[in-house]
Amino acid sequence: MTSDGGAPGAGHEAPSARTWAVLAHLLPLLLLFVGPLLVWLAWRRRDEFVAHHARESLNFQITALGLLLVTALLAVAGPAALDAVPYVVAVAAVVVQVVAAVAAARGAWFRYPVSVRFVGAAA
Repeated sequence: MTSDGGAPGAGHEAPSARTWAVLAHLLPLLLLFVGPLLVWLAWRRRDEFVAHHARESLNFQITALGLLLVTALLAVAGPAALDAVPYVVAVAAVVVQVVAAVAAARGAWFRYPVSVRFVGAAA
């Protein structure tokens, strides 16, 4: 939490927490949703900043995976004009993950703009 009562914003001081928060956003590039899940399980009771970023990343990865599956099915079953849609979704997901990682590196709290909240704060 931040010193202003937990409102999102910059200022998280612990460098190791920032490192783990960044990893929560970048590990999915190699491990899909497993990376943020492991970070969240390890840090959910130890540091709220890391837990927040891992939870956000995990929710986004599950959402993006579902969206990729739907768009891939549409591309296979639909007209040829839809063939590029899964690639656009994948590239957009990577761009947003990098933006989230940069925010975490700065010590800022980040929420993905499009994400279903499968894993909540109370979990």
